[in-house]
Amino acid sequence: MKFKITSTQPSLPLRYKFYTLGALYLSACGLMVGYVAGMLGSFAALSLGAIMLVGGGLIVEMYRRRHSIDQVSERVEQVSDQQDEMISDIEQMRMYVSATSKSETQDTQKGAMRSANVKPKVSKVVSKVRRSNDTSMNEAAKRIPKAPVIQQSDDDVVQYSDAVTEELIFTAIEQSSVDVFMQPVVSLPQRQMQMMEVFARLRAGRGKSLSAAQYLEIANRNKLQERIDNLLLKQSLEAIKADAKRGIQCAYMLNIQNATVKDASFMNDLVTFLRGHKSLASRLVFEVKQADLVSMPAKSLDVLKALSKLGCGISMDQVETPQINRDLMREVGVQFIKISGERLKDFAASDAGVEVMHRIQQSLSEDNISIVADRIEDERTLCEILDLEIMYGQGYLFGKPDRESVYDRSNAKKTA
Repeated sequence: MKFKITSTQPSLPLRYKFYTLGALYLSACGLMVGYVAGMLGSFAALSLGAIMLVGGGLIVEMYRRRHSIDQVSERVEQVSDQQDEMISDIEQMRMYVSATSKSETQDTQKGAMRSANVKPKVSKVVSKVRRSNDTSMNEAAKRIPKAPVIQQSDDDVVQYSDAVTEELIFTAIEQSSVDVFMQPVVSLPQRQMQMMEVFARLRAGRGKSLSAAQYLEIANRNKLQERIDNLLLKQSLEAIKADAKRGIQCAYMLNIQNATVKDASFMNDLVTFLRGHKSLASRLVFEVKQADLVSMPAKSLDVLKALSKLGCGISMDQVETPQINRDLMREVGVQFIKISGERLKDFAASDAGVEVMHRIQQSLSEDNISIVADRIEDERTLCEILDLEIMYGQGYLFGKPDRESVYDRSNAKKTA
């Protein structure tokens, strides 16, 4: 890269103009004195005029050179700033090339990654379901409390290129650099915390992190999601262990990807571990997408059945319609299904829709399945679906995904 400095002739600063005019005035006076002295024949006056004339010229030259020096200094600073920018650009390019090169080198090593076993011990807790149907939904809507204000910012989430994101994923997995974020699932209409859904964010250094939306596609493409799920599970088990020591009974909902369920080695290790820690299993709810569940092979379904028999809860996420294969849900042991608030608003828009949803919930309750209204982001959405008598809710209205220290789980009721 070549730097080109454009030559300019800016006007003199105001102070230099005053100084120069004064010097020129002094020179003019000296010239006048010398002329008068010549006319009168006075040598002393002639000498004084000459001194004034020369002095004025020297002052003009001195300020001209000083201004030139200031111009050179400014140009040097401009060049220095341009060089700093160029060095910064080169450094960023070097980091990108390094990340791309390293990720290509590690392509041959991805298949060698294996899941780590986790062996924390947790005190036994009692499973209990608490549901409240004491008052009608219309009366509850009038008394519904305001949601607590949760301060949350995504300033720590930054965007990276795919190559850099891939490198950050590998680094986070190798260093177990996973931060656990939680979002409450509450009972309706009381808004009593019942469960916490946990999310994994991968550390990207300097207080930054990668959200699931950023790394999920790349992790699945590189067959790394099971490793991330493994790290998230370990962190969740540690949180459950800490809660148990404080007498907190709170269930944790973990979203596991289809690729993770299909990983026989990982799932077998998990089942073996939970078989020896059934009290811990009763605090875990594994969440699977509806699309993944209905198309899941028999071996993967057997794994979910085994987890259910050990006491784990199973939740079906991203449900478009609750009218699905009931036999499948019974076999797997589904306890919760999640339907978005926007989808539920379609049912609540008419009396017929409300009646249909009531019949659906009545049918689901026979199999101990509850609906969770997902993505409830504002009070208006909540009020529109209250007539449906949905038992649980989740969304930004009740709390954004945040670090576990933000939420007080001491009053949570264990529902799994």
